[in-house]
Amino acid sequence: VTVANVVGRVRFNSNQVQIESMKGTLGGGTLTASGGALLDGFSLSKFAISVHGNDVTVPLPPGFRTTTDGDLEVKGTLRDPWITGTLNLRHVEYTQDIELADLINRRHDATLSESGTESLLAQAHIDIRAEGRNALFVRNNIADLVASVSLRLSGEYDNPIISGRITATSGTLTFRNDRYELARGLVELPFRPNADPV
Repeated sequence: VTVANVVGRVRFNSNQVQIESMKGTLGGGTLTASGGALLDGFSLSKFAISVHGNDVTVPLPPGFRTTTDGDLEVKGTLRDPWITGTLNLRHVEYTQDIELADLINRRHDATLSESGTESLLAQAHIDIRAEGRNALFVRNNIADLVASVSLRLSGEYDNPIISGRITATSGTLTFRNDRYELARGLVELPFRPNADPV
């Protein structure tokens, strides 16, 4: 994920840095940022930065292709950073084939952070809501369906809790060579660590 074509104005004084304006492109969409930070010598002591995205497409979460608008705020200190905000999902697509045995036996081992390095993201607390009406499209070996999404991503960045619901509104499912027309499907993700979906 790379932000390109960044143009902006940043103002420094003896103990703070202020983003007066900043704009860039990401995944065919635009990002704008504002905010600033207090400085303690050459270190950040406190910061608050707001980022607005419009029609941004990113390969997140892994295996998906997501186009979204959204507002995020990164704030706090280097020891206690927070990422909060809302994503308005336009189009989320999942096209990888699924082996049902692997899906059933999978446990919650994966994390958002693969490296062991200490970074701002690795220490961050997150609270992000993602909403999208008929925005999720699954097209693979077992499903061709459309669903609405209402999810909350919260907790520690490298081991978050994903809670909420996914409501399938139309489509087909293939199971053991039989094809099923989907009238409605609901997946509930409980708000607790390592909870199995219902």
